[in-house]
Amino acid sequence: MTTERIGQRLGNYTIIQLLGQGGFAEVYLGEHIYLKSQAAV
Repeated sequence: MTTERIGQRLGNYTIIQLLGQGGFAEVYLGEHIYLKSQAAV
């Protein structure tokens, strides 16, 4: 199910890859669509 989110947009970020997951959340690497900066989302 986690690979379904890769490539999708979340706000101004495009999901690039899964960084980690736990009992309550999944953390992804996202890239800002305008600034091209990366952040954990």
